[in-house]
Parts: sequence; structure tokens; C-alpha cells
Amino acid sequence: MSLAAISAILAPDLVSDPRWAGALELAADEVRVDHCFYERMVVLMAAHMLTVADKSGTAGAVVSETEGGLSRTYAQGSTRGGSLGETSYGI
Repeated sequence: MSLAAISAILAPDLVSDPRWAGALELAADEVRVDHCFYERMVVLMAAHMLTVADKSGTAGAVVSETEGGLSRTYAQGSTRGGSLGETSYGI
């Protein structure tokens, strides 16, 4: 399956991003060419890179939320998978 086809399935919201082609090129350098799921891993790594790049100041998943009086608590990064644990594409 091609990178374009895999991208449409795994990261459809990012395919139209003008940075997508560049992210795929960068990600290709991060994944071993002999990896059994090379194309899939390249797409996931590219999606992870763009998602992390777009984060605005908060890290980790929402761990609690209150409506009255507004409150939101975020996890302090992720120990599972290092920085790859910061997005759903990385784990």
C-alpha cells in the first residue's frame, strides 16, 4: 500500500496540511528501511511530528475536567514510549 493510501486511512486530517510531504520525508529518515511495517510507521511518525509541533503549551492527555468554575488538568508528559507517548499516533 502506498504512503498516500496509508495516510488517507491513518491520518486523514493531516493529508491536506502543506507540511505533510515534508513530514513524511523527515519521518522516513527516522524509521528503519527494513522495518516490516515501514510505510505505516513513516505515516504514523509524520503524523506524530506534526501533532507535537502543533501543541500549544499543554502536555499530556486531559486527566480531569470540571465544568462549573472551569478547570482542566493535564498529565505531565508520558513515561510510556517517551515523547512518542504524547500523541495517539506515537503509541
